[in-house]
Amino acid sequence: MKKMIVFLVFIAFCFGVYFITSEDEVSLPSFHYMDDFDTLDRDFWYVGEWKSLYSAYDKAKLNNSILKLEIDEVDKGPVLLSKPIEIMNGNVLTIKRRVRMTYANNHFTGGLALIETKDEGLIPSALNNDNTNLGNGIVLVEYVNSFEDDSKRPGRNVFRILPRSWEFDDNFELVEPIFNEWFEEEIIYDTTEKTITYKLNDKEYLVKSQEMFEERIRIYMHGYGFETGHIVEIDWIEISID
Repeated sequence: MKKMIVFLVFIAFCFGVYFITSEDEVSLPSFHYMDDFDTLDRDFWYVGEWKSLYSAYDKAKLNNSILKLEIDEVDKGPVLLSKPIEIMNGNVLTIKRRVRMTYANNHFTGGLALIETKDEGLIPSALNNDNTNLGNGIVLVEYVNSFEDDSKRPGRNVFRILPRSWEFDDNFELVEPIFNEWFEEEIIYDTTEKTITYKLNDKEYLVKSQEMFEERIRIYMHGYGFETGHIVEIDWIEISID
């Protein structure tokens, strides 16, 4: 009888461990979003003004299903910010998009960033608040046509993949740039392996990442540059979390 009780307890324990493990796996969030920019999805995208983040939806132009972000006012160009998306350590985030960038001078630094955030709603809590920011950056892809000698960032006419630790461990990649023509790119953020993969023209570039501290992430895009005339155009974007 005692052997039977011990056996049943053992079975119950094993089942409990399996059930907990299964629950943990199932609890990871999943997400898929595809935008062809037939219209501007105001439930998903916030358009703000550079630095101040004031609402600036009028600065995001749509034409033939192309979203156009153009700097037509100095230091007040549009930025495109996604709503916070749930993600946890254990997930893989993938971003694909088709984009074209046109610079007006030798001081262009467009960007695509992944940012951890405490925000839950679309409106950024950092709006017009000098004491806060959008969150903790995970990685920044910079599209650079700049030849400033005093820049501390690597490269002068490159695409840079800069995880947040790049200044301390030389953990970055420089990519041959593509300007004035359409290209497709892909970013894969693996929270388990703590890696970020950037894909462009059938080439892959890998950098190390770090553990996440928040459970939401924003996607941030801009076309910053000196003066005016810089343009970022987005044909489509696909975002998935598995």
